[in-house]
Amino acid sequence: LTERNFIDNNPSWSSDCNYIAFDSDRGTIDNEHDIFLIKSNGTNLENLTKKTTGDLKNSLTIGSFCYTYPRFHPFDDMLIHSSRFVANWAIHLIKNPRGY
Repeated sequence: LTERNFIDNNPSWSSDCNYIAFDSDRGTIDNEHDIFLIKSNGTNLENLTKKTTGDLKNSLTIGSFCYTYPRFHPFDDMLIHSSRFVANWAIHLIKNPRGY
């Protein structure tokens, strides 16, 4: 599904198996990771952590930090993930990851 010389980790299927969320170092610096969403057929790759705070609705800070281990809520309306802001790790939600 993914290719090139990136570190793509921690895939999580949506309950309907149409989407996969994962973390990756693509487009980041210093081994930082962002959360990505891709259709299960390999199309429509989207970086969820590069959206604005208004689009993410429930994230605290958007920028070059580390976002890892995404997992879909059973109803696919949220993703839970770990985030490191400077030296502190926390758990955050991304509401509406598929934009519906």
